[in-house]
Amino acid sequence: MSIDLKRGIVYGASKLAYFEETIISAHSVKQQMPYIPIELFIHPTTHEQVKDLLDLSQYFDFVNLMDGESHWRTPKFTALRTTRFEQVIYLDGDTFVTDSVMELFEILDQFDLAIAHSPQRIHSLSIKLQVDDFLGKIPLAFPEYNGGILVFKRTEKVDAFLEKWMTTFEQCWKETNYPMDQASFRYCLYHADLRIATLTPEYNFRALAPATVRGKVKIIHAHGDLPKIASLININQKAQRNWNPPKNLLYGFGPQQTAETTEAEIDCLKKGILQTVSRLARINQ
Repeated sequence: MSIDLKRGIVYGASKLAYFEETIISAHSVKQQMPYIPIELFIHPTTHEQVKDLLDLSQYFDFVNLMDGESHWRTPKFTALRTTRFEQVIYLDGDTFVTDSVMELFEILDQFDLAIAHSPQRIHSLSIKLQVDDFLGKIPLAFPEYNGGILVFKRTEKVDAFLEKWMTTFEQCWKETNYPMDQASFRYCLYHADLRIATLTPEYNFRALAPATVRGKVKIIHAHGDLPKIASLININQKAQRNWNPPKNLLYGFGPQQTAETTEAEIDCLKKGILQTVSRLARINQ
Protein backbone atom coordinates (compact mmCIF):
# COMPACT_ATOMS: atom_id res chain seq x y z
CA MET A 1 0.00 0.00 0.00
CA SER A 2 1.40 3.39 -0.99
CA ILE A 3 1.95 6.03 1.70
CA ASP A 4 0.26 9.42 1.42
CA LEU A 5 3.04 11.99 1.78
CA LYS A 6 0.77 14.99 2.17
CA ARG A 7 0.61 14.73 5.96
CA GLY A 8 3.05 13.25 8.44
CA ILE A 9 4.74 13.27 11.84
CA VAL A 10 8.42 14.22 12.06
CA TYR A 11 11.13 13.69 14.70
CA GLY A 12 14.76 14.72 14.97
CA ALA A 13 17.07 12.54 17.10
CA SER A 14 20.54 13.61 18.20
CA LYS A 15 21.99 11.90 21.27
CA LEU A 16 21.49 8.31 22.37
CA ALA A 17 20.35 9.55 25.78
CA TYR A 18 17.11 10.84 24.30
CA PHE A 19 16.33 8.02 21.89
CA GLU A 20 14.37 5.82 24.29
CA GLU A 21 11.88 8.65 24.74
CA THR A 22 11.57 9.07 20.98
CA ILE A 23 10.70 5.38 20.56
CA ILE A 24 7.96 5.67 23.19
CA SER A 25 6.58 8.77 21.50
CA ALA A 26 6.55 7.24 18.01
CA HIS A 27 4.89 4.12 19.38
CA SER A 28 2.13 6.24 20.92
CA VAL A 29 1.55 7.89 17.52
CA LYS A 30 1.33 4.48 15.85
CA GLN A 31 -1.17 3.34 18.48
CA GLN A 32 -3.45 6.34 17.97
CA MET A 33 -2.92 7.12 14.27
CA PRO A 34 -1.57 4.00 12.53
CA TYR A 35 -2.39 5.48 9.12
CA ILE A 36 -0.11 8.54 9.52
CA PRO A 37 3.48 8.14 8.26
CA ILE A 38 6.33 9.02 10.62
CA GLU A 39 9.71 10.35 9.54
CA LEU A 40 12.90 10.31 11.61
CA PHE A 41 16.05 12.37 11.13
CA ILE A 42 18.88 10.81 13.12
CA HIS A 43 22.55 11.50 13.68
CA PRO A 44 24.79 8.76 12.14
CA THR A 45 26.49 8.00 15.45
CA THR A 46 23.18 7.48 17.21
CA HIS A 47 21.93 5.37 14.31
CA GLU A 48 25.03 3.17 14.55
CA GLN A 49 24.39 2.71 18.27
CA VAL A 50 20.73 1.69 17.91
CA LYS A 51 20.46 -0.09 14.55
CA ASP A 52 21.17 -3.52 16.04
CA LEU A 53 18.89 -2.98 19.04
CA LEU A 54 15.59 -2.66 17.24
CA ASP A 55 13.87 -2.59 13.90
CA LEU A 56 13.40 1.12 13.26
CA SER A 57 10.82 0.39 10.57
CA GLN A 58 8.38 -0.72 13.29
CA TYR A 59 8.24 2.88 14.52
CA PHE A 60 9.28 5.04 11.57
CA ASP A 61 8.19 4.84 7.95
CA PHE A 62 11.19 6.89 6.81
CA VAL A 63 14.64 7.10 8.43
CA ASN A 64 17.09 9.77 7.26
CA LEU A 65 20.74 9.81 8.29
CA MET A 66 22.15 13.29 8.62
CA ASP A 67 25.47 14.34 7.13
CA GLY A 68 26.76 15.81 10.37
CA GLU A 69 25.92 17.87 13.43
CA SER A 70 27.11 21.36 14.28
CA HIS A 71 25.11 21.52 17.52
CA TRP A 72 22.56 19.44 19.41
CA ARG A 73 19.64 21.22 17.73
CA THR A 74 20.81 20.26 14.23
CA PRO A 75 18.54 17.17 13.87
CA LYS A 76 15.50 19.24 14.79
CA PHE A 77 16.22 22.01 12.30
CA THR A 78 17.11 19.47 9.62
CA ALA A 79 13.82 17.67 10.22
CA LEU A 80 11.82 20.90 10.04
CA ARG A 81 13.52 22.18 6.91
CA THR A 82 13.82 19.01 4.82
CA THR A 83 10.89 16.77 5.74
CA ARG A 84 9.16 15.18 2.75
CA PHE A 85 5.66 16.00 3.99
CA GLU A 86 3.57 18.96 2.82
CA GLN A 87 1.74 19.32 6.14
CA VAL A 88 3.76 18.52 9.22
CA ILE A 89 3.40 17.84 12.92
CA TYR A 90 6.86 18.04 14.44
CA LEU A 91 7.23 16.36 17.86
CA ASP A 92 10.11 16.46 20.29
CA GLY A 93 11.05 13.01 21.53
CA ASP A 94 9.72 13.66 25.05
CA THR A 95 6.09 13.59 23.95
CA PHE A 96 3.24 11.14 24.27
CA VAL A 97 0.09 11.10 22.12
CA THR A 98 -3.09 9.89 23.81
CA ASP A 99 -5.57 10.27 20.93
CA SER A 100 -5.80 11.14 17.26
CA VAL A 101 -4.77 14.75 16.56
CA MET A 102 -5.83 14.87 12.92
CA GLU A 103 -7.70 18.10 13.66
CA LEU A 104 -4.34 19.84 13.93
CA PHE A 105 -3.86 19.43 10.20
CA GLU A 106 -7.22 21.15 9.60
CA ILE A 107 -5.83 24.33 11.17
CA LEU A 108 -3.46 24.59 8.22
CA ASP A 109 -6.41 25.38 5.96
CA GLN A 110 -6.37 28.85 7.55
CA PHE A 111 -2.96 29.23 9.21
CA ASP A 112 0.71 28.75 8.33
CA LEU A 113 1.83 27.59 11.76
CA ALA A 114 0.17 26.32 14.95
CA ILE A 115 2.05 26.39 18.27
CA ALA A 116 1.41 26.69 22.02
CA HIS A 117 2.63 29.27 24.51
CA SER A 118 5.52 28.36 26.78
CA PRO A 119 4.40 28.07 30.42
CA GLN A 120 7.14 30.44 31.65
CA ARG A 121 6.28 33.08 29.00
CA ILE A 122 9.91 34.33 28.97
CA HIS A 123 12.54 31.84 30.12
CA SER A 124 14.50 32.95 33.19
CA LEU A 125 17.85 31.90 31.70
CA SER A 126 17.13 34.01 28.63
CA ILE A 127 16.60 37.00 30.91
CA LYS A 128 19.74 36.21 32.93
CA LEU A 129 21.92 35.98 29.83
CA GLN A 130 20.31 39.13 28.38
CA VAL A 131 19.46 37.36 25.15
CA ASP A 132 17.08 40.16 24.15
CA ASP A 133 19.99 42.59 24.17
CA PHE A 134 21.55 40.50 21.41
CA LEU A 135 18.44 39.64 19.44
CA GLY A 136 16.58 42.90 19.83
CA LYS A 137 13.84 44.03 22.18
CA ILE A 138 10.32 42.64 21.76
CA PRO A 139 7.24 43.76 23.76
CA LEU A 140 6.70 41.61 26.84
CA ALA A 141 3.10 41.15 25.72
CA PHE A 142 4.44 38.86 22.96
CA PRO A 143 5.51 35.70 24.86
CA GLU A 144 7.70 32.77 23.97
CA TYR A 145 6.07 29.89 22.16
CA ASN A 146 7.22 26.34 22.80
CA GLY A 147 9.27 24.90 19.94
CA GLY A 148 8.80 21.25 20.85
CA ILE A 149 5.49 20.75 19.03
CA LEU A 150 4.93 22.56 15.74
CA VAL A 151 2.18 22.18 13.17
CA PHE A 152 3.00 23.81 9.83
CA LYS A 153 2.65 23.60 6.08
CA ARG A 154 5.61 23.65 3.72
CA THR A 155 5.48 26.87 1.74
CA GLU A 156 8.21 29.21 0.54
CA LYS A 157 7.26 31.64 3.29
CA VAL A 158 7.38 29.02 6.04
CA ASP A 159 10.61 27.50 4.70
CA ALA A 160 12.22 30.95 4.76
CA PHE A 161 11.05 31.42 8.34
CA LEU A 162 12.53 28.09 9.44
CA GLU A 163 15.84 28.97 7.78
CA LYS A 164 15.84 32.34 9.56
CA TRP A 165 15.05 30.68 12.89
CA MET A 166 17.93 28.23 12.49
CA THR A 167 20.53 30.89 11.63
CA THR A 168 19.26 33.21 14.36
CA PHE A 169 19.48 30.43 16.94
CA GLU A 170 23.01 29.54 15.87
CA GLN A 171 24.15 33.17 16.07
CA CYS A 172 22.47 33.65 19.45
CA TRP A 173 23.94 30.44 20.83
CA LYS A 174 27.48 31.41 19.79
CA GLU A 175 27.21 34.97 21.12
CA THR A 176 25.26 34.45 24.37
CA ASN A 177 25.80 30.74 25.14
CA TYR A 178 22.02 30.36 25.43
CA PRO A 179 21.31 26.71 24.48
CA MET A 180 17.53 26.82 23.99
CA ASP A 181 15.82 27.73 20.74
CA GLN A 182 12.72 29.49 22.08
CA ALA A 183 14.21 32.99 22.41
CA SER A 184 15.26 32.97 18.76
CA PHE A 185 11.89 31.40 17.89
CA ARG A 186 10.08 34.26 19.63
CA TYR A 187 12.18 36.89 17.88
CA CYS A 188 11.67 35.37 14.42
CA LEU A 189 7.94 34.87 14.98
CA TYR A 190 7.50 38.48 16.03
CA HIS A 191 9.04 39.69 12.77
CA ALA A 192 7.51 37.00 10.53
CA ASP A 193 4.75 37.47 8.00
CA LEU A 194 2.93 34.30 9.06
CA ARG A 195 -0.57 33.46 10.19
CA ILE A 196 -0.04 31.88 13.62
CA ALA A 197 -2.64 29.78 15.44
CA THR A 198 -2.17 29.41 19.20
CA LEU A 199 -2.80 25.87 20.44
CA THR A 200 -4.42 25.16 23.78
CA PRO A 201 -2.48 23.26 26.48
CA GLU A 202 -4.36 20.08 25.59
CA TYR A 203 -2.18 19.84 22.46
CA ASN A 204 1.11 20.64 24.18
CA PHE A 205 0.69 19.76 27.83
CA ARG A 206 3.88 20.78 29.62
CA ALA A 207 3.53 18.43 32.56
CA LEU A 208 6.50 19.99 34.38
CA ALA A 209 4.49 23.14 35.07
CA PRO A 210 1.19 23.83 36.84
CA ALA A 211 -1.63 24.09 34.33
CA THR A 212 -5.38 24.22 33.83
CA VAL A 213 -6.93 22.03 31.14
CA ARG A 214 -10.37 21.15 29.88
CA GLY A 215 -11.22 18.22 27.67
CA LYS A 216 -8.86 15.42 26.81
CA VAL A 217 -5.15 16.16 26.91
CA LYS A 218 -3.99 14.73 23.59
CA ILE A 219 -0.24 15.45 23.58
CA ILE A 220 1.82 15.36 26.76
CA HIS A 221 5.25 16.97 26.63
CA ALA A 222 7.77 16.36 29.43
CA HIS A 223 10.58 14.08 30.52
CA GLY A 224 8.95 11.49 32.72
CA ASP A 225 6.48 8.62 32.97
CA LEU A 226 4.17 10.04 30.34
CA PRO A 227 1.73 7.08 30.12
CA LYS A 228 1.13 7.37 33.86
CA ILE A 229 0.78 11.15 33.63
CA ALA A 230 -1.73 10.64 30.79
CA SER A 231 -3.85 8.34 32.97
CA LEU A 232 -3.89 10.93 35.77
CA ILE A 233 -4.64 14.08 33.78
CA ASN A 234 -7.36 12.40 31.69
CA ILE A 235 -9.35 10.80 34.52
CA ASN A 236 -12.20 13.30 34.17
CA GLN A 237 -11.98 14.64 30.64
CA LYS A 238 -15.15 16.76 30.67
CA ALA A 239 -14.27 18.85 33.71
CA GLN A 240 -11.95 21.81 33.88
CA ARG A 241 -9.13 20.71 36.14
CA ASN A 242 -5.88 21.95 37.63
CA TRP A 243 -2.56 20.13 37.36
CA ASN A 244 0.13 20.19 40.01
CA PRO A 245 3.23 18.35 38.73
CA PRO A 246 3.96 15.12 40.66
CA LYS A 247 7.71 15.08 41.18
CA ASN A 248 7.88 11.29 41.36
CA LEU A 249 6.70 10.99 37.73
CA LEU A 250 8.98 13.65 36.23
CA TYR A 251 12.66 13.60 35.38
CA GLY A 252 13.44 17.30 35.45
CA PHE A 253 14.86 18.40 32.12
CA GLY A 254 15.65 14.88 31.00
CA PRO A 255 18.64 12.56 30.80
CA GLN A 256 22.04 14.16 30.64
CA GLN A 257 24.71 13.02 28.24
CA THR A 258 28.10 14.67 28.01
CA ALA A 259 30.19 14.83 24.85
CA GLU A 260 32.48 12.19 26.36
CA THR A 261 29.92 9.53 27.21
CA THR A 262 31.60 6.46 28.65
CA GLU A 263 31.14 2.96 27.26
CA ALA A 264 29.43 1.98 30.51
CA GLU A 265 26.93 4.85 30.10
CA ILE A 266 26.29 3.86 26.48
CA ASP A 267 25.71 0.24 27.51
CA CYS A 268 23.24 1.39 30.18
CA LEU A 269 21.34 3.50 27.64
CA LYS A 270 21.21 0.60 25.20
CA LYS A 271 19.87 -1.68 27.92
CA GLY A 272 17.09 0.81 28.63
CA ILE A 273 16.15 0.93 24.95
CA LEU A 274 16.01 -2.86 24.74
CA GLN A 275 13.76 -3.02 27.80
CA THR A 276 11.45 -0.39 26.33
CA VAL A 277 11.27 -2.15 22.96
CA SER A 278 10.35 -5.40 24.75
CA ARG A 279 7.65 -3.66 26.80
CA LEU A 280 6.14 -1.94 23.76
CA ALA A 281 6.10 -5.24 21.88
CA ARG A 282 3.98 -6.74 24.65
CA ILE A 283 1.54 -3.81 24.34
CA ASN A 284 1.15 -4.61 20.64
CA GLN A 285 0.27 -8.25 21.29
